[in-house]
Amino acid sequence: MFEKFTEKGIKVIMLAQEEARRLGHNFVGTEQMLLGIIGEETSEAAKVLAALNINLRNARIEVETLTGRGSGPVPVEIPFTPRAKRTLELAFEAAKKLDNNYINPNHLLLALVLEGEGLASKVIKNLGANLEDIQSLLYSQDKQFSSQEQSDRVQVKIFLAHASEDKPQVSKIYASLKEQGYQPWLDKIDLMPGQNWRSEIPKAIRNSDVFLACLSSRSVSKRSYIQKEFRLALNQYAELPPDSIYLIPLRLDECAIPDLRQEEYGVNLRDIHWLDYWEEDGFETLIKVIEHVRQSKLG
Repeated sequence: MFEKFTEKGIKVIMLAQEEARRLGHNFVGTEQMLLGIIGEETSEAAKVLAALNINLRNARIEVETLTGRGSGPVPVEIPFTPRAKRTLELAFEAAKKLDNNYINPNHLLLALVLEGEGLASKVIKNLGANLEDIQSLLYSQDKQFSSQEQSDRVQVKIFLAHASEDKPQVSKIYASLKEQGYQPWLDKIDLMPGQNWRSEIPKAIRNSDVFLACLSSRSVSKRSYIQKEFRLALNQYAELPPDSIYLIPLRLDECAIPDLRQEEYGVNLRDIHWLDYWEEDGFETLIKVIEHVRQSKLG
């Protein structure tokens, strides 16, 4: 269900499930989704709610007042209520209308507001906020992100090299980078029908500012076109100044970095320090590195 969610969007859902467990509820409703959005803290949706003085403490109190605490066992996989499922569908529709391929917390909050009848809406109203105001603020934030932040960061072009086994996870990385305002490139999304992939992929590598070599135990020993992509990137890396950051081995799990040499230039993929994306701060670390590259480009 959540392959179309950004990492922040997935975190909201995970936090919503935790809120359900905390209250002993055997379901995830719109009210838990609201708590998940607030608890994630870093999204524009969370900031909109904070600006309206809706915080995790007062929202939790209001939710517990309306729903009480459960007394029965809570299953490992907590199901969504029918209204919450409908809200997820509305979030997908909202993302499409805003020309986004993936669902982020903004779309989830917008869906809660548009649905308008769930406990989440009641909590928001009881805490003194207006649903129409939230809707306007969210649309405003989306425009600002598109016109300002994205125009600043789109300068960083990021190529995501990966094996087919890792495409679902790499697609989520793509969506998260897109959400941050960068310009990632992924064959599944950016290759247009009718284009010659054998010429377009090398072109995208040459034009990239960052090359992410996505690696996992499922794909690290695979012999496929990805090996050629790595070699093209090694060639480009070898032509850059010694202190440049361009090629980043991105470990998706605890796999070995392949011994991939480019003898002509005297470089080896193993010589380049990798990033463990699977660790808790993996995405934050990746963003710091990309920002370093962006600042270098801006001079």
